[in-house]
Amino acid sequence: MNTNLIYCSAFINNDALDFLKSFLFTIKLYSSLDTFDILVITSSDFLHKIESISKQLDMPLKTMVLDCNSLDKVVLSRLQIFSYDSISRYSKILYLDTDILVHNNIQPIFELHLEDKLYAVNEPHTTLESIHHGGSLFDFSKVNKTTPGVNAGALLFNNSDTIKNLFKKILDHASKLGKSMVSVDQVLLNYYCITEKLFGPNILGNHIFLSNKELPVSPIGKKYIMNHMYGGNRLPKKQRIMYHLQHLLDAFPICRPKKNDTSDKMVFKRYTWGSGSIVFDKDGVLVTTWGRGRYVCLNDNVYRASWASINHTIIFNNDLTKYTSICNSNVLIDGGVIDTVHTDTIPVSSLSSVKPISYNVGNKMLVYFCVFHNTTYFDLLEQLLLSLKVFSVYNENIEYLVFVSDSLVARAHLLINALQFPLHIKVFNFQSQHEAGCARLHIFEYEFINNYSKILYMDTDILIQGDIMKIFDCLKEDKLYAKNEYTVYGSGHGGLFFDFTKIDKNIVTLNSGVLLFNNSPKIRALFYDINLHIKQLKAKTSLLPLCMDQPFIVYHSIINNMCELTSLSNLIFLSENNAPPPLFSPYIISHFITPIGNPWNKLGRMKAHLKSLFTTYSTNLAISDAFIDKSYSWKGDTISFKANGVLQMNETTSNYSMINKRTAVIKINNNSFIFTLHNVEKPSILPLCIDIDSLSYFLEKRQPSFNILLATIGRPSLQRMLYSLSDQLDPIDCVTIVFDNTKEIPEFDFSSFRCKVNIFCEPVKLGYWGHGIRNKYSNLLEKRDFIMHGDDDDMYPSDCFELLRRDCLNPDILYIGKTLGTNGHVNIEKNGINIGECGTTSGIIPYELNKCGTWGYVYGGDGMFNKQIEQKAKGIQYLSYFNYLIRPDTAKFNKNIYCFWGGQNKMSKQREENLKKLTEYSGCNVILVTDATLEKYILPDHPFHEAYQYLSDTQKSDYFRIYFMKFYGGGYSDIKEPGGSWAKYFDDLYYSNYWICACKEIHKDDIGWKPYSTKFNELGGTNTFIAKPNTPLVNELYSEMITYLDNKLLELKLNPAKGPQDCSENGTGYPIEWVGIIKLYHKVCYKYKKHILITLPRPVITNYR
Repeated sequence: MNTNLIYCSAFINNDALDFLKSFLFTIKLYSSLDTFDILVITSSDFLHKIESISKQLDMPLKTMVLDCNSLDKVVLSRLQIFSYDSISRYSKILYLDTDILVHNNIQPIFELHLEDKLYAVNEPHTTLESIHHGGSLFDFSKVNKTTPGVNAGALLFNNSDTIKNLFKKILDHASKLGKSMVSVDQVLLNYYCITEKLFGPNILGNHIFLSNKELPVSPIGKKYIMNHMYGGNRLPKKQRIMYHLQHLLDAFPICRPKKNDTSDKMVFKRYTWGSGSIVFDKDGVLVTTWGRGRYVCLNDNVYRASWASINHTIIFNNDLTKYTSICNSNVLIDGGVIDTVHTDTIPVSSLSSVKPISYNVGNKMLVYFCVFHNTTYFDLLEQLLLSLKVFSVYNENIEYLVFVSDSLVARAHLLINALQFPLHIKVFNFQSQHEAGCARLHIFEYEFINNYSKILYMDTDILIQGDIMKIFDCLKEDKLYAKNEYTVYGSGHGGLFFDFTKIDKNIVTLNSGVLLFNNSPKIRALFYDINLHIKQLKAKTSLLPLCMDQPFIVYHSIINNMCELTSLSNLIFLSENNAPPPLFSPYIISHFITPIGNPWNKLGRMKAHLKSLFTTYSTNLAISDAFIDKSYSWKGDTISFKANGVLQMNETTSNYSMINKRTAVIKINNNSFIFTLHNVEKPSILPLCIDIDSLSYFLEKRQPSFNILLATIGRPSLQRMLYSLSDQLDPIDCVTIVFDNTKEIPEFDFSSFRCKVNIFCEPVKLGYWGHGIRNKYSNLLEKRDFIMHGDDDDMYPSDCFELLRRDCLNPDILYIGKTLGTNGHVNIEKNGINIGECGTTSGIIPYELNKCGTWGYVYGGDGMFNKQIEQKAKGIQYLSYFNYLIRPDTAKFNKNIYCFWGGQNKMSKQREENLKKLTEYSGCNVILVTDATLEKYILPDHPFHEAYQYLSDTQKSDYFRIYFMKFYGGGYSDIKEPGGSWAKYFDDLYYSNYWICACKEIHKDDIGWKPYSTKFNELGGTNTFIAKPNTPLVNELYSEMITYLDNKLLELKLNPAKGPQDCSENGTGYPIEWVGIIKLYHKVCYKYKKHILITLPRPVITNYR
């Protein structure tokens, strides 16, 4: 039991409470507390505030209640100490004003030898003459007036009757005063102690410095124990106390050199802090609700913590369950307690109750990624997928998935299309960064998850440099496989959750950037527990552990003995500041784990390493003929892989070297490219071309090559067939022409071919509609991907080979196209090969398959051949368009060009001249339709819209051309001078699968439908075109126009056109803008742009009126 007592008082206002808190805090900071008790004399209305201060400072304070209703009673309250109920317990008593700050241990004061007197501090430069020290009471004829006056702010005395009686005399005297006396307590103390010789020597002056006119003394190198900020000067006392308290906080590490560093005891402890929390991580890292900071142990249980550029001094109790803190900048004092939310929210494991249920899962494997919020992570994923396509072997049993938010779905599709990577998408709309950071834990919410037995998660800051199947092969046990990293003694690795009195803090744990696991009940239960733990913790606090879900994954996998860290340790490399491993090392994965949260830095490092990998890869040459005789498009050119490393292009040659059977390095114009097929067995997957230097990449289409065998007897119509081919075939193709029953090659024009043309003569007739030639030459034809058979009196549509190169990408598949006969008959109306329907010209036949059938020497022998190869084909695909025209009769085609002139206005001479030139130069039948002749063209079942009569002449012309496109087809032209003959373009359109042939728009202002104005170079013009009737394009365009006029009809009736060129822009009330109708043409044409042939010459558009 302590026999020493310190007491003070706090009354009247809150400033007194602030002084009390600062005073007590410095005692707690600088002095031991175990040799004295502290008593606060206060009023009843302040009692609860004193109790709050006691709790906040974690200091046991005793209280004595006095009701002091005047300042005199307040200052005299110190003299009523002997009224305290427990005063008899104490032998030495020290009174201190609360405007005192302590900066050393108080115990030496209690160790002073005391006589039965009152000890205080003499005020400097002050004598008894002062009215504050009894000057009005002394008889200076008996008392030396130069005697120093004593300050009543610090009083030390024994618990004796002498002092008790002294205090009673003073109180009695004060009670008899008729009016208030300034400093009554100090005046009477000086008076009675001097007159009765009860002042002890000034020994307290050696320990207590009185700071009034002088600055307070620093604790650094000084003998004083405390400063008393008595009186006043130019600075308010409150401000003086704050300044000196700040100095005491700064000086503490110097005055109290560290004896014991208790930092280890603090690691992973969490405490309440105002409305938030603070967590002491290892290595001096402080995690707070408001950001990260640092902490350092100053001495024993005293710490300095800093965040947001603000320092705090924190004093912990001995068992570290409570603290008192002060902000060094504004000296606000607060307190808090330990927060066990991290451990309190750990759920009871559900793994113990998992039953060995066998899920009905497929045998495929899944690799998945997560990208949310920051699109730079898509750039990381792009590098990952590039490396995956090049360095990992394609496996049809491995599928890929990415988790994204709604806002990033379009970005995901861009990446999928750019790389042609088969990536599934699952959308989660997480609201917070932490939710997104835990997205991988929601894998079992994927609706198709039961298709997969093995699952691999990867962060996006990863490069693949080997076959990822080696990763999947490691999965033997029903555990969570990962790469080892650090120990559990870290907040990012579960340190906040573990009880290190029961578990070794040096246990090695995992990096969660790569996780491999089964689709099993145990793993699902593990993920359930982790998700539940996160949910329960987030319900209690917003201050979550570092590294998102990793600490939760670590904790639950370690506690449940489900963490396997051996198998992947030599396959995954963690790159911090160390260089990632070279190609052909044992590592399959390079994971760029730092700097955390800086994807831009990681992207640069990943690109540098990927370039290094590609450079090394390009020198690892092998022997393979896998690409020989295969052709591909290449930036507007074509490349063909030939023997001996020769790369044939349209106009030149280059070279290549094989790396393996699916990858080559190509040298073109001093640049090196990685050229790789992700899946050799699926030619429909485009090859990926990567510029090694810039890492830019592009996809190039497999360019199928064709050898067309023409069996002929030399009819003149052969020339038409040759012309239909020469413009379409590329240098990679071949034409084989065999003249039957001919000894010398007849004279035909072969000069326009860019491909090889092989010509043979058969002097002895083989006959049978060319079947004999096809049988003989099946084994003699030069190798190309596909063989096609043609006759000399037919022709190929002008867009035939453009479509075939687009669709015939698998050289092992038999493709069957449609043929159009002279009478309009279409062979192969339905999918199926039937004798009599599938003829000579229907097939686009793989080279080797062409050798597997025999052409019968009977009518229908071509069907017999087709049935035979059908049985041996690896697959058959039926094309939806015409690839062949049988004996086309161009005379029957409609080559009409319709022009329209409506209204009462006479055509100008310039218009008449334009019409004359159109008739002369177009080479077609030009028909001028006027109001007088229009009636005969209006079909009874399809009358003009009611709104037509209210339109301006200009917009009647727009209506007219759309109506004629739908129901008549043929050409339309404004009355303008033509840019040349139209005849060829009619043939090009009719001998193709296109629906419209038009001139090209040349400026965005030409586009009426403004959303597509920047697409002007993909759209055909509205003033001249040729159209096939009743195509989906013109049908939709006509329907759009009718709907538009339905909506405008009422307005048109109220405000019909006021002139031939009226429009809404004129302000006449007419409701249709200048391009109101014809803009629909551009709207619909963009949708069907692949069906538009933009080759028609533009008319002359200057001075045409």
